[in-house]
Amino acid sequence: SVGAYLTFRFNNMAGYDLNLQQSAGAAARNIVVEYNQLRDLNITNSNHITVIGNKARQLYFTSAVTIKVNSNIINCPYNGLGNDIRGILLSKCTDASCSFNTITVYGNFRAKGVEISNSSAISCTNNTIKSYAYQVHSMGVHVNGKDSRAIRISGNDIVSSYCYNIYENSMTKYGIYADNGDSIYISNNHIQGLAHDREGIGIALYNILDVVEADSNTVQDFKT
Repeated sequence: SVGAYLTFRFNNMAGYDLNLQQSAGAAARNIVVEYNQLRDLNITNSNHITVIGNKARQLYFTSAVTIKVNSNIINCPYNGLGNDIRGILLSKCTDASCSFNTITVYGNFRAKGVEISNSSAISCTNNTIKSYAYQVHSMGVHVNGKDSRAIRISGNDIVSSYCYNIYENSMTKYGIYADNGDSIYISNNHIQGLAHDREGIGIALYNILDVVEADSNTVQDFKT
């Protein structure tokens, strides 16, 4: 359990996780995690979170409000972590900015650079994202859930592709994939699939409730 005014800075925790989980009672607030080296960061039920300049494998935020995730280096190599790998996960969050991060993820079945799930007022901008999967699919940015609203994805450099192994013909790559949600704005992204002869879609939009805009994006090396 975490209370108020927690600062975690300049720590070397290579190989260890940092779990700041508030499971009951009032939400924790004013959490700062800066310039650490760690494995996975997991913050739940918290307000006013700043995560800057860390080196990590995965950053997960659940039921959090007012989040700044900037200038982190996220590297998740393939090591049998399981089915779903995300560099950054925002689940049931509100008012978050995710900017200038460098994200590289390798997944066994599904790899996602950034996942935004049932979250609102989210800005994902100016990130460098590389997502690779062995099987099923790879997604640079994945937006899902009917409660995902007011999502801006802009100015990102995205690579979504497959790993070279026996499964390379069985997966699908997506640059940006949005399913459900509303008021989603996608602009000025550079999206690469690396091989146009493999199954994949640069920008995939499904079941959007009302408003979606895709403007001035560059999409290369996807089948569709």
